[in-house]
Amino acid sequence: MFALNDPHCDSLHCADMEIMLTARQINKRVADNLVHTNIMHRDMISKINKMNNVSRKKAIIGIFGTSGEGKSSLLSAILGKKYLLPSGCFGACTAVVTQVEANLTDSNYIAELELFSKEEWEKEMEDIFRVLSEDRDDELFEIAVEKITALYGDDADKKTLEELKKDDKFAEIETFLSVSKKTISVSDVSEFANDIACYILRSQSSPGDWYWPLVKSVTIKIPDCRELLEHIVLVDLPGTGDCNMIRDDMWKSNLRECSSVWIVSDVKRAVTDKDPWGILKHCVEELGPGGECKSINLICTKTDDINPAAYIRAERIYYRPQFRRQEIPKLQDDLRILNKNINRELTRDHVNEAKGVLSLIQSVQLDTDKKTVETKVKAYTELEKNLKKALKELDSRFDTIYSDLEQCLSKGVEESVQLCVASTKNIDKRGFHKILQALCKNGGCYWSKNWDVILDLNKQLAKHMHEYINEYFNLIFPVTGTTGKSVQEQIDKFSIIQSDSAYPGSPILHHIQNFIKTEETNLKASLKRDVVGTKKHIYSSIQTTIENEMSSCYEEAAAVTGTGSMKKRQELLITTVDEIKHDMFNKAKTEVLKKFNDLKLDIKDALESELKRSMKLSLSQTSKIKLMDVSREIEQLERLSEQLSD
Repeated sequence: MFALNDPHCDSLHCADMEIMLTARQINKRVADNLVHTNIMHRDMISKINKMNNVSRKKAIIGIFGTSGEGKSSLLSAILGKKYLLPSGCFGACTAVVTQVEANLTDSNYIAELELFSKEEWEKEMEDIFRVLSEDRDDELFEIAVEKITALYGDDADKKTLEELKKDDKFAEIETFLSVSKKTISVSDVSEFANDIACYILRSQSSPGDWYWPLVKSVTIKIPDCRELLEHIVLVDLPGTGDCNMIRDDMWKSNLRECSSVWIVSDVKRAVTDKDPWGILKHCVEELGPGGECKSINLICTKTDDINPAAYIRAERIYYRPQFRRQEIPKLQDDLRILNKNINRELTRDHVNEAKGVLSLIQSVQLDTDKKTVETKVKAYTELEKNLKKALKELDSRFDTIYSDLEQCLSKGVEESVQLCVASTKNIDKRGFHKILQALCKNGGCYWSKNWDVILDLNKQLAKHMHEYINEYFNLIFPVTGTTGKSVQEQIDKFSIIQSDSAYPGSPILHHIQNFIKTEETNLKASLKRDVVGTKKHIYSSIQTTIENEMSSCYEEAAAVTGTGSMKKRQELLITTVDEIKHDMFNKAKTEVLKKFNDLKLDIKDALESELKRSMKLSLSQTSKIKLMDVSREIEQLERLSEQLSD
């Protein structure tokens, strides 16, 4: 339900909401007058119902920042909700991926927790106690201690797994993990913050009864935030560093979905703080060619702790008075504008689709002459011919892209084969002997808790192939704008409607053309959105293929123990890379090309099948079927469409 009387709703946002509501009321009035027993009527009713239930992926903004940088306070200030999220100022910090979005259904504060399964947690416990048994004074040991004491309290790390199984907490955890999700819903914001704290925060100062090790991710839904977050999700991305592949995979997948990134840093350390910048540098591929990030913003917090004049002099910053105290309103405006733009796009699409469906209904209403059948057959034949021609041209353009991409990949394979062994040797860095086993156990990747050590053998092996395709990949799959060669632009060029006024003397065919053109436009827009998701899989398939090819080697290396294990693991990795390099990199190339070809086939199949269905629906009907006169409703939608073009 749209809350048009919402005091937080600005005039433009409310105007779009009112237009959407009016369009839906028109759709409902038309649907209520259609007969459910008639096949064509049922098709119309189905299309109208689908319009009302459309769902789009929300825009995701990723938020980086280490513990104590003020992320919780920043979010609370932006959303106008004091103490919305539990603060990490007292030695605690966010431990899991936390999403914040609007609650559009009621006035409660809701947290949806995605939990590890019993099997996943049992495996995690085995890994924790294996690390603890080695009694090493390194980061892996610290992480294991932190996890087990977070749940069981002080000295839990000194007990055996069998001893912990006798603890009442063990049975409580098993019961807790008997479901995959847990939901918390309360009306009071302070109570809500207290209730969720133990699931998303870690605290070394008061161990015990912190459940974050059991949680994969948390989605928090906030009421009264439609204007800012109706179509946006804010994602707090903590450091990885706990060597849990499930959390790491979720972290990376969330990063790839970010359309924007905010780096939150204490103003005193904004320039020198290496943590968020280091992680971004390492993940630039997940944000760019392998993702959809359009902007990166640095947000300085705790500005009240400094003397502005002294800070400006010390950092040699050019002072611009208009920047004073405008940060929070500016961020709110950014969210508001993004939200309104998405809402405007959704509203415009809905009105245009409604016009198309009503044009089809009106074409049947006007079909009173049996001679029209002959005209329809001629129009169908012409559109079918146009469809074949357009598909052939699209196929040719895709084949050109395929050929150019193959050349880039071939050069990348050649370079990778020559340099991969050296790349494997060069991954040895500070403290490597302490974490090599963890890297192997984690499928070739290790991220330290504080982000200061990032080791990823798979990324290192994929590096040269990525370097050779990056420039061309950004041409065919740009994050924003046009390049003249992008897949999205090839889809835009496709059309079976040759002219907006192909049938000026026939009102019936004019309405049919409007319907088909609307269907084609909506279909192309949907396919272009799908391309954004598919291109991420295409790009990441290089590294994924390498991970799969190296997986058995990682397992074998992780199992090596005893004297000289460090050297044995290194030799095993280097030997394996050298032995499988030709096959591995060529498989990666083949996988990229296969996924691109699958994308082409999916696009062509969707265009052909959906447009043929629309043509059949609109042009194969006889004059025996009668529908209501919707000329008045079409005029209403035209006026709504004009309002949206202002």
